[in-house]
Amino acid sequence: MTKVRSIAGQPLNIDYFIPIPSNPEDRDIIWSYKDGLELSFSSDYDFLLTTFTSSSRTIKLEHKFIVGRAISELRADFPQLTLEDDFEETGQSYELTHLSVSFWVVDNIVSNVLVFS
Repeated sequence: MTKVRSIAGQPLNIDYFIPIPSNPEDRDIIWSYKDGLELSFSSDYDFLLTTFTSSSRTIKLEHKFIVGRAISELRADFPQLTLEDDFEETGQSYELTHLSVSFWVVDNIVSNVLVFS
């Protein structure tokens, strides 16, 4: 975490998340930065950086902007994109497994990108 902080700087906010209350030693730490960047560290991986999430419209994948685009456009650009979960009214999760990237889609528009290890 120290090395990440030396590169990314001090986060604006730090959240601690315990997914299973009966197992408080299993936890995640999420650092939030301006421009919609979140960096996540998990106790499962000795608090190494495990994911980064961005809602910034400046994020590109293979030279293409991602956030703010229609999912139909993204599917045309990345035919290997698969629907992982459909939460109906709240949104859908799409994934490019070979790149370890997922996309959260609300009302058919990509709202954020998550890169995981």
